[in-house]
Parts: sequence; C-alpha cells; structure tokens
Amino acid sequence: MSRRMTRREFVGRSAAVGAGLLVGPTLAACGGSSGGGSVDLTAWSQVTPGIDLWRTRALRMAAPDVEDFELRVATEDVAQEWPDYLNKFTLAASSRTAPHIAVAGHEQCAPWSAAGWIVPLDDCRERHDELDALFPDLWDAVAFDGKTWGIPFEPEARPMFFHKRKLRELGWSQADVEELPARLENGTFTLDDLVHTGRQAIDRGVVPQGFAYWHRPQPGFDFLQYYVAYGGALYDEERRKLVVRRGPLADFFTFQRRVVEEQLTPRNFLPTEWEVWHSTVASGKTLFWNGGIWMWAEWLKGFIGGKGDSYLSGFVGYGLQPTGVKGRPGRTLSRPIAYFVTSEQASGATADEIDAACAVLAASMNPETRTREVIESAHLAWLEPQLRSAAYRRDRFLSSVTYMIRGGRAFFVPNDVNFVEYNTIVYDYMLRAEQGEISPTRAADGVVARMKLELPDAVVFE
Repeated sequence: MSRRMTRREFVGRSAAVGAGLLVGPTLAACGGSSGGGSVDLTAWSQVTPGIDLWRTRALRMAAPDVEDFELRVATEDVAQEWPDYLNKFTLAASSRTAPHIAVAGHEQCAPWSAAGWIVPLDDCRERHDELDALFPDLWDAVAFDGKTWGIPFEPEARPMFFHKRKLRELGWSQADVEELPARLENGTFTLDDLVHTGRQAIDRGVVPQGFAYWHRPQPGFDFLQYYVAYGGALYDEERRKLVVRRGPLADFFTFQRRVVEEQLTPRNFLPTEWEVWHSTVASGKTLFWNGGIWMWAEWLKGFIGGKGDSYLSGFVGYGLQPTGVKGRPGRTLSRPIAYFVTSEQASGATADEIDAACAVLAASMNPETRTREVIESAHLAWLEPQLRSAAYRRDRFLSSVTYMIRGGRAFFVPNDVNFVEYNTIVYDYMLRAEQGEISPTRAADGVVARMKLELPDAVVFE
C-alpha cells in the first residue's frame, strides 16, 4: 500500500484471512516495489494464546501492501503476563536488541519515551491517510510531552457485570433488570445501591456469603475506577502532574472495606488466582463482578464448556461502573494498547526501518482485518469504518458495549513517568484497608504521606 493512498482507496481494500496462531518468530514476505529497498522488521506482542491472534498477524498481512519497501516482518507472540512481557522488552531495549515494533499498554509511552526507546509518530500520522480513520479521542491515549508516541488500537471497556437471573430471584422485575444499565449510566444506581442489593441477596439466600460482589482478583488499574467514582482525579493537564484527593481516596477505601465487612466479598480475597475467578463468575455464582469486555472471549473459549454466547448472554448483564455520588454519571476505564516504533537506541533501527515500521502499521489498519480482530478477541472498534461493518453490527455483545468508550464515558490512566509508582502506592494502602489492617481514613492519610515523601514534586495534593 502506498503511503499516499487515499482514504477512499484504503477503506475499499480487502484483506485475505491469515492462518492460525503462529507461536514464536514468523515471517511475512512482501512482493511490493523496492522504492525504499529491502527492509526486515521485527515485532512483538503480548498475547493470550488462542485469542490475541491479530496483533501481529495484521502486520504480516499488511506487509505486501507497503509499496515503498520490499518488506519482511518477523513477529513474535509472547504468551506471558503483562509484567513479564514488559520486563522482557526492558531487558531487550537496554541491550539494544528490542524489536522494531512493540505492542504495549498506552501508558508505556511516558517511561519508554523518557528512556529514549521509542520515536514520536506525529510525522507518521501526517504521512498516512489510513490513520485518519482512528477515533480522534483515542489519540489522547498516546500523547505525552506534546507528541504522539504510538498508534492506539484494541480499546476496551471495564463494565460492572451483573447476574440478571439472580436479580429476578431477588424480586426485580424484568423491566428493572433491563433498566439497570441506564441507571448505571445516569448515576441513579450507585455503589451504595450495589452494596445494599448484594446484602439483600445474601439475606434472602439468592447468593451465599462472599459471592455478592467480586472485584478484580489481582493488582491492576481497575481499582482506580472507584477512586474516580467518588470524585477522585488522576491528572492535572495544565500543571502536567498527577493528582491525589484525600476525600475520594477515603471513600474509595471505605467501599473496599465495606464489601468485606458486609460479606459481599470474601475475606483475604486479594490475591485470588485468575483461573478461580474466571471459573466462578463465568459459571454464574456471583451477583455482581467487575472485569473487562475482553473477558467475554476468554469465558466463551475457556470457561463455559462450549455452551456459546447464548448461555452467557442469558444471565450476564453489564453497564458502566457505578458512581459513588448519586446523580453523577457512571464511567469506565479504557486502556487501549498501542503499537510503538523503537529507536536506534533500543533496537538499532535505521531511518529506513523506522519509516517502514510506520508504513506497515498504517497499512495494517484495514477495517475488514481489524473487525475480525475485535470480534475474535472481544475488543471494541477503533476505526470509523468498523462501526459500519455488517460483521461488527451483527456481534450482539460488542455492539451493545461500544457506547461505553464514546461521548466522554471512558477515561484513560495518565501518561506520566511516575504513574506506576503512584498506582502502586494507592493499591498497597487499598489492600491494607480492604483486609482490615488499618482503617480507610488512615489508609488515605498513608497514601498522601507516602506520596509527599516519594513523589513530592510529581503530585498535586487536594
């Protein structure tokens, strides 16, 4: 595909369907013109085996469409948890053996750019019309220090799931159940209401103690949704600093402790193995649980014994995360991943290799290919033509959750070099509050004190 191909020509093109998952390094050869000479590229992505097939496959499929280079793309699907995968990349970049293209969460644009491991892509975006098809607000997820550092894709939402049939057992009408997503969105069903409903379900024998609400079982960004739900802020764009608000922190920690004290959530729930968590929620044993939309694909393929989408949709409902403040709209965290192009410092990349990486990434944004990607992995569309795709519209689940990342309903974690440490501090004190080691108010005070000690110039204290 020429870097000057018009958008109309691009949208009209179709892509052949690739082969099955290729584990380990795999090559895709190009037969295009040699305007820029022969270039060999490497690309890595973290994957869940059997699900995230298209993150690298799309690059191999797009290689023949790049007309400015005779291009070969060697890809590696890394079947590791994100921390292990990021450590693998860090070691490689530190020894100048990183791939030319790396997939990671959008938040890596801050530390990786600060380390000199990735290159800005503003010029790439200007040169390739194909990238105009991305949802405009997604570019905010890869912006840092006034530059664009990646190409965002696979956006997602992290809903509050609920068991429709158990709500009916509790006495809710069918109309009540169907109205719950709207109430979550408009702020008339709050976190207090969730606790009240969960406690009712236990008292009336609808669910046993400890099965009314299951949050994420491992550390992660999801917990910040409840800090935000109580009025917390994460970042001050004008001052370009992280933000911590003690009041919302205390409310958030109080909620985490309350769900344990009122027996909605088991004691010492953190950490719980993911296998146990998925098996429990996918088999319909819990009333409320929060997770990510990509888990729908994981449940279908690994946890319900082949019963299919109709089984899940028969009892699983979902909506935005509840607010902690009555009348304030519900929201969700979205964490798009991104393609990053590495620098000469990280991978030894030449100027031609960087240009070729940009070209193949742009060419890979084929709506047909990427629609198949989101359907098979349960992620959301990020290209405008995908929304018009018959295949996407036919996917009941994806079509019903796409609204969650539009219209300001979603927020991203900050792109800040200190965010990982910030998040670790919040999680550490949340865990202590949830487990009853210290009170929620003391935990909130602990966060503020530790950040003032460790991040005094990086955080605005409110």
